[in-house]
Amino acid sequence: MNTFDYLSVLLSIVVGLGLSRMLGNFGELVLQRAKVRFYWVPLVTAAIVFLAHVEFWWSAFGFREIPEWNFFSFILLLFVTIALYMMSVFVLPDPQGEASVDLYAHYYSVRPWFFSTACLYLVLDICFDILVDGEPFLDGVRLFQAAYVGLLTCAAATNRPRLHQSVAVLTLLLFLIQITMLGLEIG
Repeated sequence: MNTFDYLSVLLSIVVGLGLSRMLGNFGELVLQRAKVRFYWVPLVTAAIVFLAHVEFWWSAFGFREIPEWNFFSFILLLFVTIALYMMSVFVLPDPQGEASVDLYAHYYSVRPWFFSTACLYLVLDICFDILVDGEPFLDGVRLFQAAYVGLLTCAAATNRPRLHQSVAVLTLLLFLIQITMLGLEIG
């Protein structure tokens, strides 16, 4: 077992917990749909968070090639996965025990937390890519990340539904374009 094989266990657990939390909440919303007021924006946002988990897992294979790991490089990557996990906590409510669930109200009540955490995730990921993985400051991924930070900052700053609808659709489209252009090969 090499160093990253050992370190990746904890990262895998955090990513798995995030997926489990989000998918479990989604399943409960479907099962308890009679008491749920659905709103499409958090569902699209949850799909983006799901894709972010999968994309992180996919690209993490490349981290095995980093020759030197130390506590600080590992803790930075762990914070990236923790931010990803927290996004999965905020994106969908846990409907168990609730008389009714309003996805619209939930989305806007956690909006500043979710979008601030999403920006933190991107900033930490950029720092890891540059400081630990040795990627250049300016490359194709960074252009997408800059666009995401701009969209997410706008969404964190306002609660206007039209803007959030646009942000959800644009972010999903940008993410699908990024995956298609830059991320089809593992690592």
